[in-house]
Amino acid sequence: MRVYFTLILLGLTSLAHADVIGLRISGGIWSYEATGDIRDSASVTDNFNLKDDFGMKDDEVFSGFIYIEHPVPVIPNIRIGTTSLDLSGNGSITGGKTWNGVTFPDPSDVISSVDLSHNEIGLYYEIVDTVFDFDLGINVKLFDGTVSISDGLGNDASSSFSETIPMLYGSVGVPLPAGFSIGGDISYISYNGDSFSDYFVNVRWDSSFLLGVEVGYRSFIIDYTDGNKIVDVAIKGPYINARLVF
Repeated sequence: MRVYFTLILLGLTSLAHADVIGLRISGGIWSYEATGDIRDSASVTDNFNLKDDFGMKDDEVFSGFIYIEHPVPVIPNIRIGTTSLDLSGNGSITGGKTWNGVTFPDPSDVISSVDLSHNEIGLYYEIVDTVFDFDLGINVKLFDGTVSISDGLGNDASSSFSETIPMLYGSVGVPLPAGFSIGGDISYISYNGDSFSDYFVNVRWDSSFLLGVEVGYRSFIIDYTDGNKIVDVAIKGPYINARLVF
């Protein structure tokens, strides 16, 4: 994903220098803690806790976003993002739990991975751009992930998933003196008892020579049930990004 993100970035930077579009680029490190439970569709009652069963450790990952803005009123602006979110851990499973038809003895020391990495693309309009900024639109998250569990003794379980999640998108920004601003954005959807949310709150500083910095807090939450399948996961923590504003 980082390769594609870089290629897009290089092409758009050339257009921005040619004064065809406005361009904002933000990317850096998200330091997160992951909590919650997951269960696969083949198991009726066997919930796996990210901390207690999988021993998921707090970690740092890359995330980056590109905002493409233009002067044509009827055409939406574009937001492109990528988040490398591959959770991993060393834990101990008790109770003889089963994942995708593989039962792990009681107890089992396991190495596990839950890959929630995703790309996203959004379309949005600037509703207000005087005094403060207010944008509204849609954002689509594209997941193509895996879950894998191994005890190193021949018990190996894995499954894959591919999901496309359309979400409502909104952002707000309030300028402050000396190049500072405060704000945030949220992508959210709730339907039939399921919900997905991803929000940022931040403080930004942009210099007069393109470079800037963004410091904030991100919360990414999935609350999803499909038959026996359950994903009830919260991934939260601070982040810091470098910014380029053309």
